[in-house]
Amino acid sequence: MNGGINFGSILINGRAVNLEEYDKNKDGKLQDDELKRLLEEFQLDTYNLKSIDKSGDKVISPDELSSWAQQMIMEETLKQLIATKVSIELIGENSKYQQPIISALRDYLHNCIENNEPAENFIAGLTVKYEELKKEFLNIK
Repeated sequence: MNGGINFGSILINGRAVNLEEYDKNKDGKLQDDELKRLLEEFQLDTYNLKSIDKSGDKVISPDELSSWAQQMIMEETLKQLIATKVSIELIGENSKYQQPIISALRDYLHNCIENNEPAENFIAGLTVKYEELKKEFLNIK
């Protein structure tokens, strides 16, 4: 591999994937067609090269792909929390707090992404953040 870049493995949809297998030309980066193959194989329908390609060079480096994978994990974790806690716990009279709390949780997500927080840190803090927001909005002491 040129430059000695080691892709290693990342988790996609709960499966460890060796990214080197998708680097057809062995240049240490995933070109547009290589990335499309990866995304199609894992049935990832949100393909937006510009959002992954932070450097704008039209290739995806291992670091860019890893950051993107971390972001996907974080977004999925937030969706699960909303589906399993927010939408269930904040019903009836408290349903008016669902959207403000969801917005605050999305702000927390974006802040973690901007600060390059690992997904593990986001996941560990997400439930705590939700409980803090719930107490704040519901005036629980």
